[in-house]
Amino acid sequence: IKFDTFTPAAERGLPVTRVVSRMLLQEILARAVGDDAIMNDCHVVDFTDDGDKVTAILEDGRKFEGDLLVGADGIRSKVRKSLFGETDASYSEYTCYTGIADFVPPDIDTVG
Repeated sequence: IKFDTFTPAAERGLPVTRVVSRMLLQEILARAVGDDAIMNDCHVVDFTDDGDKVTAILEDGRKFEGDLLVGADGIRSKVRKSLFGETDASYSEYTCYTGIADFVPPDIDTVG
């Protein structure tokens, strides 16, 4: 049995939501760009954008230059605050419950 996660949402004009494990996403990104391109436990305190490149400035003073800056720093995002100023969190009216189980069901190939 496979199930469609797109059509029910699309028919109702709702956003299609998919949940991806943060660890799995990081592994996929690391394979694409190399392990040394992703750093954890680094705190961006500022950034500059000159149109051709963006420079991220870390708490320890290091600077990193790139084509873009992904602001994946959570609900109290410093990147978002720098771009848009102080903003209040707003409820999207959606709730997502997740869980992780170390279990592979015997019918994994037939259930979506």
